[in-house]
Amino acid sequence: MLSIESLTLSLGGEKILADVGLDIEAGDLVILLGPNGAGKSTLLRTVLGLHRVTAGSLRWQGHPLDGMASVLRAAHMSWLPQHGAVSEPLAVLELVTAARFRFQESRAHAESSALDALTQLQMASFAQRTLDTLSGGETQKVALAALLAQDATMFLLDEPGNHLDPRHQFELYQWIGKQWRAGRTLLCTTHDIGLLGHLGSSEGLERVRVVGMKEGAIVFDTTYGDAAIAQHLEQLFAVPFFSVQVGNHVQWVAGVPGGERS
Repeated sequence: MLSIESLTLSLGGEKILADVGLDIEAGDLVILLGPNGAGKSTLLRTVLGLHRVTAGSLRWQGHPLDGMASVLRAAHMSWLPQHGAVSEPLAVLELVTAARFRFQESRAHAESSALDALTQLQMASFAQRTLDTLSGGETQKVALAALLAQDATMFLLDEPGNHLDPRHQFELYQWIGKQWRAGRTLLCTTHDIGLLGHLGSSEGLERVRVVGMKEGAIVFDTTYGDAAIAQHLEQLFAVPFFSVQVGNHVQWVAGVPGGERS
């Protein structure tokens, strides 16, 4: 579906992305994992056409993304930025309705679709509230409703659990898991692999792709069920990782259990 080949990006004379190659198939859940400053957000922004590549190519279903019309690109990909707060006192329904911009439809139909998206996030009662009155968790749910309303093929989520409390992180990753199991394609950046334990049912969890990124390059591309994932994580973050059994699945935690390396 999305093919990134030998992608290189320089900004201000500094190389930010270095020979990045990544293929994402329909129905994949790809977790782009890495420390702060690894280039994860920059890669998403480059895929979205917000940065002009220095070298390499980006293709969607075999067609070049470079120069693709914004309306067509919006049909393929929708984006949840890491810092997407709106400070204006805009009504929630207005924001989510605006996500329907790619459709040629009546205002009434756009609002109906937006309200349906808000209902799926249990936020319909907030439709007439203004964004500046919402908590961080409520604001994130509105942003997710906008993703649904845009109805793109693929979701690009940039550190979606950033600045959320544990409850809202849990609910968010449950929602991500639900979207994936319903057939949506997702590319999600994070620096906390522990959040993947919240994706819901352990069924299929081992198939979640985990792609490690460091210093602008991809250093591994594996799955959550890979027996060698602890070694990959330790090399990526320069800290030991150990496994914890949570229910019927394994969760990876940074640190040394019991104060010693086993």
